[in-house]
Amino acid sequence: METRTFLAINLSAKIKKQLESQVNNFQKKYANQDINWVNSQNFHLTLFFFGSLRQKKLNQLKIILKSQIKKEKENIILQIKKKGCFPYFKQAHILFFRLQEVQGELRKKRNNLVKILQKNNFNIDSRPWQMHLTFARCRQSLVLTDNFFKNNFEYLQFPVFSLDLMKSELTKKGAIYTIIEKFLI
Repeated sequence: METRTFLAINLSAKIKKQLESQVNNFQKKYANQDINWVNSQNFHLTLFFFGSLRQKKLNQLKIILKSQIKKEKENIILQIKKKGCFPYFKQAHILFFRLQEVQGELRKKRNNLVKILQKNNFNIDSRPWQMHLTFARCRQSLVLTDNFFKNNFEYLQFPVFSLDLMKSELTKKGAIYTIIEKFLI
């Protein structure tokens, strides 16, 4: 049996609720578009997507994460900065909120993990990592105007307390995410 797995930072219910109200505004504006809106309960920041792992590989991953994610308290604070899209605004397929570090060294922590995971034969996406929270996936390319990128919300900051190893189950009603193990930072 294989488990679809990723490492993520989960958001508090309060932050999810605040983001949900922003997404609701977009849903109204783009109601006539073929867009799959992410349920706010599923908002998270993905650090790594590992794909489907067999139990032996999943156990190896847990051991690596346990040994590498430091238990000492490091204050990491992230800020939701602005909206963005992939690949670009005239052909958007993914809509997201961009994040930035306010305090701490999450990017450095992630880069260190990349080296160790690659050394242990885990496939890591080679594209540059961008801190973002996906809130919509467009089934057809969406052309966005400059208006989309204007900030109409206050910057939201939140502390990071753990990195969570997650299980993803794909269903007809959408993805179901479950925490496999929390690694406190």
